[in-house]
Amino acid sequence: MKHWPLLSLPALMAACLITLPLSLLAGEKIIAVTEEYPPYNYTEQGKLQGYSVQLAKELLKRGHLDYQMQAYPWARAYQMAQTQPNVLIFSIVRQPERESQFQWIGTIAKREAYLYKLAARKDIRVNTIEDVKRYKVGVNKADITEDTLRQHGFEVGKNIDISPQDKSNINKLLLGRIDFIIGTELSMAYLCRQAGVSPDKLERSILLADHGDYYLAMSLQTPASVVNTLRAELTTMKKNGELKRIASQYLSAR
Repeated sequence: MKHWPLLSLPALMAACLITLPLSLLAGEKIIAVTEEYPPYNYTEQGKLQGYSVQLAKELLKRGHLDYQMQAYPWARAYQMAQTQPNVLIFSIVRQPERESQFQWIGTIAKREAYLYKLAARKDIRVNTIEDVKRYKVGVNKADITEDTLRQHGFEVGKNIDISPQDKSNINKLLLGRIDFIIGTELSMAYLCRQAGVSPDKLERSILLADHGDYYLAMSLQTPASVVNTLRAELTTMKKNGELKRIASQYLSAR
């Protein structure tokens, strides 16, 4: 019969702790929150999916972290990540004014946000952001696009119209209640598909922002060990090509 060397109690406890997943050490689940923003995160046939969703799930799996994931209106998801412990938020734009509000894990996608109008609205002609101030732009509550417009001198109630989500914005655009909505080329293609609208009905106008990439971030009250683990796993996924493999399923023309 083979005999194993005896370990002291502290050493035995340490050895056990090393093998335990971080989720068990923390004793709590990670709350992963996002919004409806296809193709990055969206609900289809009752299931949350998309590029950022699949990436986040794989990242949490690699980090051995137990979690629950839910899509909310952006303002609620943002508030949860600002005030609650162990909250992962995505896809969030990293900007200077947000820098100290979260623990940033890493960039997951480039961002180019354009203003879109109805193609039939030949009366709308803009060449600069100053020209857009004559019209009303639909944005999501607490979204970075609202901050961007405010920085250019736009005002809520005057030329900014706030809705809880993109679906409301495109409906308002179709009804003529607003003049512009904002999104990337990919997000607009998916939004039109979900709303049952031909992409030809929309026309891309001027570029609003091409800085501030999409990120994964954690709430400030999350343990550093969890944040560091996710950062390391994301770096690994970038190096081994896993990030590109996931992106190829969603971030391409449809």
